[in-house]
Amino acid sequence: VKLWQPPAFEEHLRGSYFGFGLYFSLILTVLLFNAANWLVSRRAIFLVYVGYLLILMLQWLTTNGLTAEFLLPERPDLVNFGLGLLISLGAAMAWLFFMMILELKQYHPFLYRFSQFGIAISLVTFVATLAGHYQVFMMILMLTGTVSLLTVPWPMWRLWNTGETWARLLALAYFLYASLILTNILGNLAILPFSEWSFHAGMASNIAHILFLHFAIMLHYRRVEADHAAMLEKSVQAQRQAALDKSYREDQDRLLAMITHEIRTPI
Repeated sequence: VKLWQPPAFEEHLRGSYFGFGLYFSLILTVLLFNAANWLVSRRAIFLVYVGYLLILMLQWLTTNGLTAEFLLPERPDLVNFGLGLLISLGAAMAWLFFMMILELKQYHPFLYRFSQFGIAISLVTFVATLAGHYQVFMMILMLTGTVSLLTVPWPMWRLWNTGETWARLLALAYFLYASLILTNILGNLAILPFSEWSFHAGMASNIAHILFLHFAIMLHYRRVEADHAAMLEKSVQAQRQAALDKSYREDQDRLLAMITHEIRTPI
């Protein structure tokens, strides 16, 4: 709790709104850009990322009091209720997104199964919030998230060792995101002393993965498209070669038939 002089409070408020404007504008810009990518490519990863960013944006709007101030000023109880639902859905989308982008099913089967468990816990927390048991299940959800974030070194090490630019950007984004969101969760659980820093670390975690992860996804799928184009080119070349081989065999068969006929006729 802080005691403010009115001019100092007004100045702080203007700075806060300016910062929030930049923060949410960045999220919205990346969200719209990935929505356009999904419309063009129809890749599921872009649609999941759009859903994840949308829920994150609503979650932090509500956490910072902007939803209560501008949308539902007369219903703070409804805003608090909605926040529990948004946190639950945001956790489920985070597990789903990172499960896909880190290719856990292919490279880390155990972490893939744990992510599925995390999604299930998130959905149970969503239902429990509707039933009025937000506090108990949210603590379980946050503890599950803490365990999940402690597994970051395994996929990060694999990505970094590939030596590819997109993979190293992804590893860096995942490390920064995990470190900052873990600080936020531990502050919420009172394992670390709660402070403004631990609160804003959660928001900063989104900046980390938006700035780095967005470019990592672009580079990764640009490489995938290039590989796909190269494979198509090889396929076309193979078809052309097969057609040439077929034509050569047909010419050879006709030549042999003609020679055989010419030899047989005098005999």
